[in-house]
Amino acid sequence: MYRIMNLKVKVNSKPKVGKAKTAFPNINKGETVIESQLVKTVPHRNKYSLELNGNHIIINEPAVLVNHSCDPNC
Repeated sequence: MYRIMNLKVKVNSKPKVGKAKTAFPNINKGETVIESQLVKTVPHRNKYSLELNGNHIIINEPAVLVNHSCDPNC
């Protein structure tokens, strides 16, 4: 288990899906959820990369396990 800001975060592993992160307790609007650091830049998008200013980057754990959404709620 990790601690991110004031949240407890549990990392789960599921067969055929991989790792996922679950945070608790509830997150308040405007609250910082997670901070991370750049680990490396990769030449192409992959399942762990994020796009930042046109570059595909890998960030450190547990932040790299955060799911992204085109319509985020966090």
